[in-house]
Amino acid sequence: MIANAMHYAGPNAAVRTLLGDLLRPSDYKLLLNAADSSELLAALGTTRYAPALHTQGRSFDYSLRLDWISRSEKVANLQPANGRELCNAYLARTEVDALKTLLRGVFRGVERRGLLSIFPPLPSRSSLPLTALMAINNLEEAVRVLKHSTYADAVNQGIKEGRAGGDVLWSIESALDREYFVRLEAACRDFYGYEGAIVTRLFGAIADTFNVLTAERLRKTFRLTPQAVSRQLVPFGLRLRAGQRRALCEWSGEGLPPASFGGIIAGRKLAIPLMRALCSEAIKPLFTVPFHAGLAISYVLLSEFETADLLAIYEGKHWGVERALIADGLIRFYGPALSGGSDV
Repeated sequence: MIANAMHYAGPNAAVRTLLGDLLRPSDYKLLLNAADSSELLAALGTTRYAPALHTQGRSFDYSLRLDWISRSEKVANLQPANGRELCNAYLARTEVDALKTLLRGVFRGVERRGLLSIFPPLPSRSSLPLTALMAINNLEEAVRVLKHSTYADAVNQGIKEGRAGGDVLWSIESALDREYFVRLEAACRDFYGYEGAIVTRLFGAIADTFNVLTAERLRKTFRLTPQAVSRQLVPFGLRLRAGQRRALCEWSGEGLPPASFGGIIAGRKLAIPLMRALCSEAIKPLFTVPFHAGLAISYVLLSEFETADLLAIYEGKHWGVERALIADGLIRFYGPALSGGSDV
């Protein structure tokens, strides 16, 4: 405890300050009551997001995502070595998503200028050789260009699996997902005691969310067999043990998953209640013993959910969606919290 206090006193004080800058229910109400997207941007300009709104030549979506990455990297850089690696392991999701976007474009022959226009922001320490990747013409060239990165084996394995029977692009993306969670699990193993329990619980909840949404998509949309689904799931989690993961593979993808996730409800968008459950898990480390890496991850997650909410509100205002429908799709604050009660 004393050693952790020495390591985390300064970093955690900084993270607590950043947590204080996150939006409150009153801020959400103000944004939801904006007449249109222009009024929304004006209201957002009174918050800590003001600097992100003045990024020249960038879309609102890109600017907000880049702002989240920058703040997350700031928090990561404040942490001791293992905490920093944990944060960076989580942020590698942005690299995986970017690589998927690029490989989809190459596979489908998308013109490079069009591909750049939809390319997401990356962490400053990204290992992706973007210039070389933008010049490739096929997936085999991607393997060659990525040979010194952490993603070469996953892409190569995905190509082999796809050609053995199935969709090559889908196989690559699945292999990249598996590689990502292998890195996350490895980063969690660097923690012990109460700190290890906090970190493992949080990343177990992330794995559970991934498994449920993956099983839903593969069974409901792609009609894969339970055996095929089982190969794509992450072999660890918080609520989903081995037996429950097997049951998840048998699930049709319709209605509720065969596991309890804190009162989630069935509907067209299962992702929203699952993300709300994950958001609740991200809040719990804030009320535990104060010196641990979980606080940094909590901030990274909560600020990510807030970014997703802001993008949802902006899109809703842009397209004239009713206030109640926008609020119904939010993660951090919704329902009772926006009506004077309590919520996430």
